[in-house]
Amino acid sequence: MQFDSLVVGVDGSPGSQAALRWACSVVRPGGRIIAGYGYGPRRNNPLGIGPQSIGTSPGVLDTSVIDLLAGPWTELTNGFDVVVEHAIRSSSPSDTLLELAATNQAPMIALGSHSDSTLGVPRLGGVVGGILSAAEVPLTLVPPLMNDTAALAPSESVVVGIDRSPASVEAFKWALTHHDVSSVTAVEIIKPSADETVLEEVGELDEAVRSLRAFLQTALDGEVPVTYRVAMADPVEEMIRESATVNLQIVGAHPRSFVKEYLAPSIVRLVAPFSQCPMCVIPPPAT
Repeated sequence: MQFDSLVVGVDGSPGSQAALRWACSVVRPGGRIIAGYGYGPRRNNPLGIGPQSIGTSPGVLDTSVIDLLAGPWTELTNGFDVVVEHAIRSSSPSDTLLELAATNQAPMIALGSHSDSTLGVPRLGGVVGGILSAAEVPLTLVPPLMNDTAALAPSESVVVGIDRSPASVEAFKWALTHHDVSSVTAVEIIKPSADETVLEEVGELDEAVRSLRAFLQTALDGEVPVTYRVAMADPVEEMIRESATVNLQIVGAHPRSFVKEYLAPSIVRLVAPFSQCPMCVIPPPAT
């Protein structure tokens, strides 16, 4: 995976530093990284849950952010031939990153996957929600502490989550066309209900894999080998477990309203705060 440019959200946190380091590994030599920071009130958070800005208050930047933006980049970018530019805006963090991606024609936005909770629900904050609701490019969430495999070889082991929605098909297509990888694994994780028989028989499992292969056949593009796998498990638990051994998880985005997202959190919100590898969220097909 090699991009000419990438937008990274920075706020002085370990997560944003991990996102910057990861971005360096996927931008081609001589490419650009635009490090963006927006200190305006967050949008897409009408109930006022959680912090409203990354810094202290509009117009007053946190010292750690100033140090990160204006200070030395050598330690974070050491060993990478990239050009890092920084941009500070008075708009919300999500609007800032969306605007930077659009004006710089960047093909991806990367963020640190901060994790906290509100009323017992895992949160990724209003920044992620604001970007996912309007993004036209993929958003990659990078954990502060990645597994060694993901940190060293970010594009070798790519796993795409399939739920048979148009969004997951789009994620599968993106994986095949945007990665210089040796193979892609398409995984369908089916959560059995209490009265459902788990697919334990080899014949039943083989049929489930054949069904998945047939479903994705029309989306195949190019000559990248694809491995198909079906697992009977809780999707959230399986993806968190799998994140410890793969380089990158790719899923399709299912935009929802703010209230619906908090009442029924998406797979991204439930998995990303606990993931050990970056998660790339692909926007739905343009309508």
